[in-house]
Amino acid sequence: MIAADKRILTVDDSPTVREVLKTTLQKAGFEVLQAINGQEALKMLETEKINMLITDLNMPKLDGISLVRKVRQSPGGRFLPIIHADDRIAGGEETRGERRRRLGLDRQAVQAGPDPQHSE
Repeated sequence: MIAADKRILTVDDSPTVREVLKTTLQKAGFEVLQAINGQEALKMLETEKINMLITDLNMPKLDGISLVRKVRQSPGGRFLPIIHADDRIAGGEETRGERRRRLGLDRQAVQAGPDPQHSE
């Protein structure tokens, strides 16, 4: 049985990434809910008790950056742990850590390589 405080919502438009995250997290004892974009994730967050959010940043409909901003502005979302699973956050003069903090992200999980099924 999975404890109620071990529910993670993963958000990614890549079926491959979602499946890898789900398999890995379930093996570690977590219950995993999945959304394919930020809009779907927001709807799930309204009705589901989630203990952590793992999101891609580049998605259709509502990207991960916009999702994080909306979550941080929602009741109960200010302190929700959020990890992004994307290696394309760094840019310009800003370090990854600086940008991550500015966006309200807690941690970054760098993907091992490009997903062949994920279109850019």
